[in-house]
Amino acid sequence: MRTYVVHYRKLRDRRTLLEGRLNEEGIQAEFVDHIDRDSIADHELGMFDLRRKYRWFGPRIRPVDMAITLSHLHCLKLASASVDTTLILEDDAMLIDGFSEAMNRCFGQLPAGWDLCFLGDGCGFHIPECQRRADVLVYEKGHEPSDWGGDGATRCTDSYLVTPRAASRIVQHASGLRGSVRAPYDWWLNDVIRTLDLRVFWAEPTLVTQGSQSAYKSSY
Repeated sequence: MRTYVVHYRKLRDRRTLLEGRLNEEGIQAEFVDHIDRDSIADHELGMFDLRRKYRWFGPRIRPVDMAITLSHLHCLKLASASVDTTLILEDDAMLIDGFSEAMNRCFGQLPAGWDLCFLGDGCGFHIPECQRRADVLVYEKGHEPSDWGGDGATRCTDSYLVTPRAASRIVQHASGLRGSVRAPYDWWLNDVIRTLDLRVFWAEPTLVTQGSQSAYKSSY
């Protein structure tokens, strides 16, 4: 399983800490840090709507959000060329002890035809206790908003598994967009999942905590 980490170069401590944890778990990762929020190339901006506000995210989409989206899409492009499942992390991902073993157990329960599996507890989202079952580690998540699961199928994007087929479909969809993306990556991905009718699962118990919502000061 290949692993990619969306990383902002200036946050060196995050890379050091996450590399250490990944090494402890026996995971080799490639850090994707060439798309810099401070100097995004003009030719990379075509998919974004630079004029319009989306909900409460400000008067226009921010460079940090554009850089994160472009970095995830780069990871997905690499994932689409793989023959195996890919793990994508953000640099604030804080892994539980025994992450590799727990992830492999979750992976073993995913059914044929799955597309994405979110591993973290971003925004405090969880499968309701009344829906959980003994010895079940992954649960299919619907596409629509819920009072316990946010605006759709994503669970923030600090940690998720993706199949080559799903990665390819997302990248292909994104390549046809012009001047329409005006939300952060996880919110935009909710719309893409609905459009492409992707099958999404959530790990429960969760395997990752988003450091920007706990240990780290947000970089936004």
